[in-house]
Amino acid sequence: MRARKLIAVETGKHTFEFENKESLKWQGFFDVDTVRLVLGNNGSGKTSLLSDMAASISSMRALPQRSVFGQYEEGVGKLSAAELSKVGVIYFSPLPYRRRIPLRNRFVDASPRFEKNASLDQLEQFYSVAAELGLSSSLRAAITYSSTLCKDILAPALLSLVRSKTGHLNSPVLESFIIEYRKLVMSEEDFRSPYYERGHPNSLFEKRFDALLLKIEGAVLSNLPAGKGRLAMLATLEKMVEKHSSKLRVGRAFLKLNSMADYMQDRRDDLITKDIVKSFDSTLEWLRLGKKNPERKKRSYTFTIESAVQAAQLVSSPAAVEILLGEQSSGVRALVDQFFLLRKAFERMRDKRLNHVLVLIDEGDAYLHLAWQRRYISLLNKFMAAAKKKFDVDVLQLVVATHSPVITGDFPTCMVTNLDKEQGLGATFATPLEDIVFKAFDSVALGEFAAEKINQLHARITDHALLPQDQLLLDSIGDAGIKNALLRVRKDSQKS
Repeated sequence: MRARKLIAVETGKHTFEFENKESLKWQGFFDVDTVRLVLGNNGSGKTSLLSDMAASISSMRALPQRSVFGQYEEGVGKLSAAELSKVGVIYFSPLPYRRRIPLRNRFVDASPRFEKNASLDQLEQFYSVAAELGLSSSLRAAITYSSTLCKDILAPALLSLVRSKTGHLNSPVLESFIIEYRKLVMSEEDFRSPYYERGHPNSLFEKRFDALLLKIEGAVLSNLPAGKGRLAMLATLEKMVEKHSSKLRVGRAFLKLNSMADYMQDRRDDLITKDIVKSFDSTLEWLRLGKKNPERKKRSYTFTIESAVQAAQLVSSPAAVEILLGEQSSGVRALVDQFFLLRKAFERMRDKRLNHVLVLIDEGDAYLHLAWQRRYISLLNKFMAAAKKKFDVDVLQLVVATHSPVITGDFPTCMVTNLDKEQGLGATFATPLEDIVFKAFDSVALGEFAAEKINQLHARITDHALLPQDQLLLDSIGDAGIKNALLRVRKDSQKS
């Protein structure tokens, strides 16, 4: 007979209850089978507990020190190794420094790998996850080139053609600028005298150099297709440099394609030219299609991506278009990334035909602003309920570790395991933040610096040694209880 859900686990190092007599009364409070909050300060052992549970429950071997208990129709009993082999474990932590858990067949580490570029799959699912959670799903795309493009690519390519015996420039204006550029680069040593080294940077050289680069950029632009074609062509050039290894080859191919130079090309140059044309045509098409909330600047054109379909088309196209994931607020990014990675983990659970899933989330709120922390458990509950239905999970159990008092206020006390205290917490659900901080963390919500200032003010009131700014400090105290207490001390002090 199959266990309805896990009740407790003993790993040899830890004993942990997923349910207790009181929490069993709260059936249906959350939209999954069980939810447990693990509370503790940094260093209290939250990560160790979750990692130990993940490794123990997902182990293929029967461990003598492991005991997992579940709820059956007739009561609570110990799961056999065969029964446990049908339970999958998902672990997630957004923190870069986390304990590595050995790979197991029934274990998925959904934690981020901190990759720079988003995948096509991630972009597509960004929209679906954001829609499920009712979050903003507005992404923008940019066709752009950097201000250093001329310095890094164009000027060196032009200079190489001037020096070449088999190539030449077709623009007298560009040629004159590049000759001046060569002289300036060669004279750079003249600007490195002891005078400049004594704290006066090469400002004169830099000003002349930057001014000349702007002239070169302007001359190149005047030789490119009018309108948006200029932006598309330079954005394409920068993209091609990322794709191909040689900046000079790409730069020269670009100049010849646009009739600014001529030289003998080989097969590799021909391939680069074909790539430039293909990317340019696609970029120009996206300049035409990207009409929603457009914003044009000197070196960029941005627009709003209208759907997941359009995002997929952008990523798979050869266009020089960048998707600006960074424009999303850090809270939205953190939430969407987290739920995206958890969704991928649920997909793997489904592929493995594991429909009893234990999800362990270690400080999933770590990078969230207080406003997002307030919404986190509500959004997580909504996401887990949707995942249970979408991925045909029969039993879904969730353990969340945190040291956030904001998160704690969403849980009834019977669903909280406090690693810092053996005694009870008192009420936690919908309890004022100040009370949670004091009861759960042996602290107060007041900052240490503010507390020191208030204690000093109290001492000065008692000693009749008030300073001119003390009335301002007293008036600025936001806590009515603290302010009234100090006012009473002052009143009593004046009587004595």
